[in-house]
Amino acid sequence: MGYNIYQGQIIGPFSAGQNLSKLMKDNSIDTSTEAFKLWHLGIQSEVGAKFNLANKTIIIGKTGIYEIGNLDINFNNFSFYPSQALPASTIIDYVITVPE
Repeated sequence: MGYNIYQGQIIGPFSAGQNLSKLMKDNSIDTSTEAFKLWHLGIQSEVGAKFNLANKTIIIGKTGIYEIGNLDINFNNFSFYPSQALPASTIIDYVITVPE
């Protein structure tokens, strides 16, 4: 079985606690399937910005960029949100996979 791979991007501003996983879903293909997975995540934001991804804290380091791949997180069962308000310069890139 193969996978369809989709790339997406959401751009700030974002408010503290805003449900970014819902925003990512709304900007992607039909997410009704349980097999819809978050595979790669890239964040460009202010140094020190904090995000919560699946109950783990991500802190943006001195480069202002954070990337993580091979996540394999079910899109319907995870949370992703900023811990504080973030400006319009915040960019989040993501890759999702859906089985064929």
